[in-house]
Amino acid sequence: MYYDWASGDDTIGNGFNQLFPLGHKYLGYMDFFARTNIEDFNVLLEMNPAEKWKCNVWWHVFNLQNGNDVPYRINGLPYTNTPGGSQYLGQELDFLAIWNQTARMSWLFGYSHFFTGAWFSTNPPPPPFDGDADFVYVQWQLNF
Repeated sequence: MYYDWASGDDTIGNGFNQLFPLGHKYLGYMDFFARTNIEDFNVLLEMNPAEKWKCNVWWHVFNLQNGNDVPYRINGLPYTNTPGGSQYLGQELDFLAIWNQTARMSWLFGYSHFFTGAWFSTNPPPPPFDGDADFVYVQWQLNF
C-alpha cells in the first residue's frame, strides 16, 4: 500500500513542481495526473503465477490535495483554470502481465480503466470529457 501526496496552492500553478514527470511510475499507467495538487492512495499486488509470467494489479484513488487549486495533466498544465467542485477525481485500476517468452524476448499486455470522479461533473467549467476511460496496449521487447 502506498500514499502519494503533492501539494497544491491557492494560486493556480504554484503547487509542488514534479520537475521531471514520471507519472505512470507513481500515479497509474494512464498518466492522467501530474504530481501536483494530488493525493493518491494506492494498492499494488505483484505476483508470479508461472515461471515466465509476472502480473500486477494496481488500484488508485485520486483526490485533490487543495480544493482551491485544480488538477494538472502529466505535462504540468491545468485541466481548467477555475477551481471548484468536488475534490474527488476518481479511481484507476491497472492490470499488467509480462510474459518472458525467451531470455531475450518478452511481451507486455496491459489494460487500465479510469472511473471518473465527481470533480469532472461538479467543476464550474466542466472539462471537455467527463466519462470513464479505457486503455489497452501490447508491447513486444527484443534484447540483443
